[in-house]
Amino acid sequence: MTLGKIYADEILHRIHLILKNSEKQLLLASKCLSERIVDGRLIYAIGTGAHSYMAVEELFYRAGGLANIYPLLDTHHCLSAGLENSLKIERDNDYGPQLIKEHNIGKEDVVIVYNTYGVNSLTISVAQSIRNVEGLIIAITSPSISKSIPLNHPSRHISGKNLCDISDITIDIFTPPGDAVLEFEKFPVKVSSISTILMSFTINWLIAETVNEILCKDRIPDVWKSNYLTDAEKHNDPIIEKYKNKIRFM
Repeated sequence: MTLGKIYADEILHRIHLILKNSEKQLLLASKCLSERIVDGRLIYAIGTGAHSYMAVEELFYRAGGLANIYPLLDTHHCLSAGLENSLKIERDNDYGPQLIKEHNIGKEDVVIVYNTYGVNSLTISVAQSIRNVEGLIIAITSPSISKSIPLNHPSRHISGKNLCDISDITIDIFTPPGDAVLEFEKFPVKVSSISTILMSFTINWLIAETVNEILCKDRIPDVWKSNYLTDAEKHNDPIIEKYKNKIRFM
């Protein structure tokens, strides 16, 4: 069996776990999102880690994605700021409050928080800050990993809490411990991680269910078209005008 086939099998196995075990929570999340969107509210999103950051980019200004996503694109903790700085922010117990305040997140605002491990200081301080302003948290994470990480691990928030314990809705993406899945004989380190693929699948499934909920309410959601389609500008430009004064990064 080729490495590609083994890798694909690992991914598909985890996707089937998501489909089988996370549908109820994902549908609950889609109802929550659709209600906010129909009411004309924005949906906030943050990925609290060097690679978790990609979740926000997947949600924002994406072909086939919702236009009213407000991304918390904090460049201090993404890898473009440098590995050392990114790790420093991930382990900062006090970074969350200033980030939530900066983007004016408040009561009943919905925030999608993605972090595969769901334990680092940035993740928990952000989640606690959302809770403190009475916002609602939809977590996309892997609780079994969270609960397996020792309480004294240096990446953990000082409280020792897990994202899945703070969130209102938790969507489990079943990332395996260590993330990487391929093994080689006489080589001690696994290679080829899968969490980003599982995240992307789950996020896009969530978007599809949310759009379906909105359509069932006889409302039309704002959804981006790919810029490479011939009628993209005609479709997208009015959406940009609608949100450019509401979303900082538009």
